[in-house]
Amino acid sequence: EKGKSVTWTDEMDLCLTELLVKQVMLGNKLEKNFKTSAYIATLAVLNDRFDLNLTIENIKSRLRTWRKQYVLMKEMLSRWGFEWDEARKMVVATDSTWNEYIKLLPTAATTT
Repeated sequence: EKGKSVTWTDEMDLCLTELLVKQVMLGNKLEKNFKTSAYIATLAVLNDRFDLNLTIENIKSRLRTWRKQYVLMKEMLSRWGFEWDEARKMVVATDSTWNEYIKLLPTAATTT
């Protein structure tokens, strides 16, 4: 259905990542986007493996989400007090650093 959201699991994200890396290695990525054939091949595997009915738009939406998360993490890591924990694959900081950072967020971000 158009507009139906998808709840992505870590397993689905990992699969999507592996499939898209394969498509890059096959030369199916343009400057900023993937070729339609890359999306179709990726959809076929994801839909089969996870018994889904994803669309190209679902994948593009997930990539936009990843991009937003990347920009946010990059911004946090540029600040003093934030570090990347390789073992946990996450940004870490002390409680006081987090509390100070949260105070800087726009009001809309803290009420959602």
